Amino acid sequence: MTELNIPIYYINLEKSTERNDNMIAQLKNYNYTRFPAIDTNHIIFKKYNDLDKSKYMYDSRKLACLLSHLYAIKKAYDNNLENIIIFEDDIDLTIFNQVYHKTTRLFSKLINTEILQLFTSHDEFYNRPHKLIRIEHTTNMWGACGYIINSKGIKKIMDLYSYIYDKFDIVNYNNNYLSDLLLYDICNTLTFNVPFINLRPPSIYPSTLDNDINDIGINLQKNINYINSISDDIIKIIEEADIL
Repeated sequence: MTELNIPIYYINLEKSTERNDNMIAQLKNYNYTRFPAIDTNHIIFKKYNDLDKSKYMYDSRKLACLLSHLYAIKKAYDNNLENIIIFEDDIDLTIFNQVYHKTTRLFSKLINTEILQLFTSHDEFYNRPHKLIRIEHTTNMWGACGYIINSKGIKKIMDLYSYIYDKFDIVNYNNNYLSDLLLYDICNTLTFNVPFINLRPPSIYPSTLDNDINDIGINLQKNINYINSISDDIIKIIEEADIL
């Protein structure tokens, strides 16, 4: 039975030392690498001053988040990785630690899938799951906090990149410049009706995009609490699922 030993990159801002400690503590048994996040002062960020600011809602941090993901994928490409798991640094790996091996086996069997989204913050998306069901990704399935991308997906992302200019050509992308839109639009993306990871509560790690007190943040907190309440059931559903 095919099982992949997939390296992990996690994206982390230099100033976010507590989040970095959170990831190191959780990833000690994995092959992991910290990827320094791109912030709005980064030299790479300055290369994208020509973009339509309305397409990242005039919030430079959203664009910086997308660029962090794109350049993390570039690093995987430059290192000749066939597959890579990419995490943001506010995740909870309680579920993932129990289902990692099953997750990699599932991913190896997903024909024509280039990204497996491991979590979505879509409100009530994980409502009372009973068995593992695959779901084609749609634009309302927010969340780029964790996903697996294979070489075909990496190649699609890198088709946008110029080594001459050290820049991704995203100017003609017809949607907003958000990581959980662009990545999943470009690649064939699948998710399941159960999460493979969870998030740390905003009370522990406040959003770096200031989403905690709006409707998005409130619903996200409810989602996190609900997933925690059924985590044992989720692990059982994943472990008992037939390999596709």
